[in-house]
Amino acid sequence: MRPIRSILKHLSRAVGYTTLGAVLFGGWFYISLAQSQADLRPWHTVDLDGEYRGPGDDRVTDYTDYVALENELFAELHREVYESGDPWTQNRWSRYLRGGPQDSSTSNHAWNRSVELPADAPVGGALLLHGATDSPYSMRAVGELLHARGWHVVIPRYPGHGTAPVGLNTFDWKDIAEVAKLATAHLREQVGPDVPLVMVGYSTGCAIAVEYALAELEGEDRERIDHIINLSPAMGVSPIAAFAKTQGRLAKWLGVSKLAWTSIQPEYDPYKYNSFSVNAGDQVYELTVAVNERLARLADESGRVSGMPPVTSFSSIVDATVSVRATVAFHDRLAPSEGHELVIFDVDRTHNTADFLQSSDLAILDELPPPADRAYVLTVVGNLDHGTDQLAAWSDVPTREGAVAEPIDAAWPRGVYSLSHVAIPFRDHDPVYGLAPYGNSELPSLGNLQLRGERGLFVIDGDGRMRLRCNPFFDYMSQRIIDALDSSGR
Repeated sequence: MRPIRSILKHLSRAVGYTTLGAVLFGGWFYISLAQSQADLRPWHTVDLDGEYRGPGDDRVTDYTDYVALENELFAELHREVYESGDPWTQNRWSRYLRGGPQDSSTSNHAWNRSVELPADAPVGGALLLHGATDSPYSMRAVGELLHARGWHVVIPRYPGHGTAPVGLNTFDWKDIAEVAKLATAHLREQVGPDVPLVMVGYSTGCAIAVEYALAELEGEDRERIDHIINLSPAMGVSPIAAFAKTQGRLAKWLGVSKLAWTSIQPEYDPYKYNSFSVNAGDQVYELTVAVNERLARLADESGRVSGMPPVTSFSSIVDATVSVRATVAFHDRLAPSEGHELVIFDVDRTHNTADFLQSSDLAILDELPPPADRAYVLTVVGNLDHGTDQLAAWSDVPTREGAVAEPIDAAWPRGVYSLSHVAIPFRDHDPVYGLAPYGNSELPSLGNLQLRGERGLFVIDGDGRMRLRCNPFFDYMSQRIIDALDSSGR
């Protein structure tokens, strides 16, 4: 027995040492990979004191205070970043070149800041909530659409957003939720007590809107919302995001600043950060966990939640940022007969493209339950048939079998085969992200940036340039939004 015990002891010790060695090597390799990223710039490291620090920040008691503090913040941003002397700020395409083509502060409206579009006799109040790493600009098209129809529109800038990507290292989703609460109270004061309030969220903004409505449903003191519109909803993200917090802690413990970033990119986009921090991923993950915990607490014996405002969601069937299945699962948890809708944009399934497409999400339509088992109205937008790029809508069916197609007077643009997470809220002629931009023809559209040369030549991420940045079917979606909100009453 002793020889066997000795052998097992030495074997377990060897396995332990091997495992420890593998872990240490993996950690060293990962840290080395992080250190190989581009150098951090002032906009990744500067401490902006003018940023809102959450409910404990005694400088802010209401939304008016928040906007006033924001004005101080942007003055500080110009001193600390625009005038930092960093060579990249002198690059023609830097967002921090004062007066440069990507400097949003020189446009007719600084859409990196909180926006308010008042109406003289508002038909309602609309709070628009942008996504993580974004700015109020991402809600511009929808905001202008609603404002033109008589809605008083407020689009708050999130803490840590619209300024410098360093804000992604410290922002907390609870601070965003607090700003949304302050902005909603402000909006109610502006429009009066007798008109509806609605929320339109994009990506992370969708989860903020849903969390707000669930909190009200749980009895928290806040204004009632009459309708929620979701664009590319972030109702779930990759499970790997759960490890972001650990990586962030390692970055602090080891003093390896680059380890706090999953991507360090040149900042040439005037309204969206190109760099991405591990904290940003962690905060979106924590927000989705909080939403699901509220849903679980409020669910009845059938697992569904009653009393939510009607929710209308728009999603591409393929989404590399969030889980589309989580969006479907969220709608499955809502009570029936409460006006909920889900619109899914399919990929281009014509015969000449189908063989080149790969994604597990393409099977989502086949997984949907039949209409009798769903609590929402489903609309699928896709090819009229496999031989044409013309689009049609199928309502309340999981597949096209036996369904009647309703043409929507739209077609797939040449070279476009799906929507994307970042495309949904933008018009196809958006001046920054459109396929056919209007405005200054000398400025390149980031949605139609054509760079030809050898791979590895450009500092700009290649995958990002392939991603569709605008929605060719925005007119269809906007009409659906109008129809949904026209039905919102108090």
